[in-house]
Amino acid sequence: MANTAKKPAATKAAPKKTAPKKTAEQMSLPKAPDPVPPETDFVDYMIPLDPDREPTDQFFEYNINGVTYRHRRGVMLHHPRKHAEAILAKLDKISKARESMSAFLNMTKKLN
Repeated sequence: MANTAKKPAATKAAPKKTAPKKTAEQMSLPKAPDPVPPETDFVDYMIPLDPDREPTDQFFEYNINGVTYRHRRGVMLHHPRKHAEAILAKLDKISKARESMSAFLNMTKKLN
């Protein structure tokens, strides 16, 4: 028996569509982080040790504008003034909260 099926006619391949090439003016390069301006005022400060933590876990973590910073406690740190003030303000809030909790636990003060 002879094969009577017709063979499909050869078709030309369609040209591939490619995106137009971008010129140097059209390309956007990733932005580098802004360098610290030279007029930024730096300060030295220390985050005190936490008596409630183990000696191997003496770190202070704080999130500023979506960036989490982790600093070792008990060592001198050198940071821009705004960064240091934000951390020291947070430490002040923590110490005030501890004082009020210890006063409540010792029953020297009663909550209203």
